[in-house]
Amino acid sequence: MFFSKNLRYIREEKYKMTQEALAEVLGVSRSALSAYEDGRAEPRILLLIKIAQYFEVSIDEMVNVNFAEAEQAYVTRIEQLNKYITAHHIKINRVQTEHNTQEGYLELVPQKATAGYTQGFANPEYLNTLPKYKIPFLSKGKIYRAFEIDGDSMLPLQSGAIVIGEKIANWDDLTSGQTCVVVSKHEGIVLKKVYKRLFDYGKLLLKSENISYRSYEIEATEILELWKFVAHISHRFPTDAPDIEDIKFAFDRIEFQLNQTRLNLLGQANNGLQE
Repeated sequence: MFFSKNLRYIREEKYKMTQEALAEVLGVSRSALSAYEDGRAEPRILLLIKIAQYFEVSIDEMVNVNFAEAEQAYVTRIEQLNKYITAHHIKINRVQTEHNTQEGYLELVPQKATAGYTQGFANPEYLNTLPKYKIPFLSKGKIYRAFEIDGDSMLPLQSGAIVIGEKIANWDDLTSGQTCVVVSKHEGIVLKKVYKRLFDYGKLLLKSENISYRSYEIEATEILELWKFVAHISHRFPTDAPDIEDIKFAFDRIEFQLNQTRLNLLGQANNGLQE
């Protein structure tokens, strides 16, 4: 039971009251209130109701919830929310010219340019060096960019396919589970399914279509740009979904990695015992 701790906490930390002031409000002596806060005595039910009503909490909360820990959890949650709000707002770092926006022009970021893109994406001079193309089916008034993807994490798309993305200007425009080109400070450029964990954790969960690749989280503050998947261009026909052999291989790979990790941990433990 947390009543005594909660009574002291809510009086001192939340209401900034002295024992004398609260005792007067409740109609009890200061010594009686002190005994309640020290856990040397417990109030009668009518006084307990009066205390809960005065502090606008339920009796159950007053008795069973640790207010100090709950407050810290709340503060942490607010800090995470602020971290999300004050994170890089993934706003376009360079507005395309009116001609590009209206006529469906876009820049292409080839694989060989991906390393430099995270440093130069906000630099007009750098973007002017990228090849530009006009795609007729793109909607007017929106901002697009094309990226040549590397690897096979997003099957059936193959390495070398060109993905066209529409600029996501703020977090509210991101639908959890969307496939996006993610440009981040340390991960570079990846194509993933993006799940929002912003309010609770200040993070995004990035997931591959290829089950051989594990999902991972990334801080919202790491994100430089997000581009919603619109279309792709490839010189190879998309492959079929993974068959049972592919799935078996993926599980064998995971099992091997787990065994390696287990062996490493055992080795570290044995070294520690020998020392």
